[in-house]
Amino acid sequence: MRFAALIGVLLVLNFVAQRFFFRLDLTEEKRYTMSPATKKLLTDLKQPVTVTVYLTGDFPPAFRR
Repeated sequence: MRFAALIGVLLVLNFVAQRFFFRLDLTEEKRYTMSPATKKLLTDLKQPVTVTVYLTGDFPPAFRR
């Protein structure tokens, strides 16, 4: 019975986490936070923007994506 309740609670938490996704930037220099000017610029865009990045060399796996 407790196992079934635990599974039920985990399923509900998973559902809630998928519906209300957010991230917290806990880096000291706010590395992953957009400035108000960037947010305004993105809001004012009228068309989709495509960014193409060309990299060479040996980069960490996170940069290769």
